[in-house]
Amino acid sequence: MRMILVRAAIVWMIGVVFIFGHGYQAWGAIKLGTIEVTPSITQEGKWDSNIELGADNGSAGETKKGDYINTLTPAISFNYQRPLIDISLGASLDIIRYDEYSRNDTEDYTLNASAEYGYLGRSGIYVKVNEEFKNAQDRYDIVGFEDERYIEGSAKDKKTNVAGIEVGYGLADRYAFHVLYENSSLHYENFVQDRDLRKTENAVGASLYYRVLPKTFASLGYTYTVTDYPDYNTGGLVDAGKNSKDHNVEVGVLWKEAEKLNGSIKVGYQWKKWDQRQDGAGNKLEDIDGVTVRANVGWLPFVRTTVNLDALVEEVDSIETNYYSYDRYAVGLTINQVIVNRLSCRLGGKYERDEYSGTAGAIDKEFDLYNVNVGITYRFVDWLEAEVSYNYREKDANNHAFTDDEYRDHITMFRITGRL
Repeated sequence: MRMILVRAAIVWMIGVVFIFGHGYQAWGAIKLGTIEVTPSITQEGKWDSNIELGADNGSAGETKKGDYINTLTPAISFNYQRPLIDISLGASLDIIRYDEYSRNDTEDYTLNASAEYGYLGRSGIYVKVNEEFKNAQDRYDIVGFEDERYIEGSAKDKKTNVAGIEVGYGLADRYAFHVLYENSSLHYENFVQDRDLRKTENAVGASLYYRVLPKTFASLGYTYTVTDYPDYNTGGLVDAGKNSKDHNVEVGVLWKEAEKLNGSIKVGYQWKKWDQRQDGAGNKLEDIDGVTVRANVGWLPFVRTTVNLDALVEEVDSIETNYYSYDRYAVGLTINQVIVNRLSCRLGGKYERDEYSGTAGAIDKEFDLYNVNVGITYRFVDWLEAEVSYNYREKDANNHAFTDDEYRDHITMFRITGRL
């Protein structure tokens, strides 16, 4: 490996000796009275063959670049648990260094807190509050559930914050009614380049649960979401913007801590109405409505085998000129297999299709995204484990006009984690 990985390994070993070896004799989390403290440190080194997700088809300005990337992540969590109470606080710092393209070097950090009283299916009051703040650099201009845009060599500093409260009441150990409120914000530092991406969302909702089996619930829910792009560039046009109001009704099944099954499957219908008539480019905005599907299910078919299934169908806002939204269809499957007590392997894959809805005269635009990953994890002792993995990503366009948006990426990674 390059010198960056050698230096990183030395730093990691120093950290492990300091945290785990300095006067500490027993394994298990540190106890501060009734509070459980878990410090950890993770060293990750990887080779990424296409760090800026540039097309590898010879397009002008789309030269594929590879690099070694080192990430050192110290973290700490605090947890307090009682039969009906679960309170946790956490913080982590990612120190990211590139071997050649050092302009991408950054320090990202995350802070989170949550408190929960009661549990679903119990008679009586249920309360949960949570908040998570992230300060990060979006190195490739890929914004999760936002548009997967790409501007070569331009890193984006962003801050995200999600806070929510959920209150419910259970009756006769069979029925439960919950209400919730959630506020989220996405803020980019570069106003000139990224003002159209800045947004806030406020969501209120209610859900009714009915226990059909000891740990299986049927659910019916409704959520109303107000989305505001406060700095959107209207281009001086009248009645222009991207603010919206969204109604979503869902029915589903929830498995709560079942022996063999956990997670949920929800099917719903979405209505999104724009507050303005047109976007900043003068394109007419079309209201959105359609079926939504959200599934996240974990299954334990055998004692040493875990299967996780994720599926998603939804329509997503697009801030691109001439495209006001796109339909997203995604399905993913991951299998974890314990080979022996300390050795396990993982095999996963995900397929996604994005179909863009354009304004009059817009060119047909669809993308297929593929992701395959495989990994092996070995736990040396209770507090020390290592992982080796490989990940392949590909994005294909259905139209030659959008070949600049295509990419292929190979990532090989080694990670070692020590925790109390």
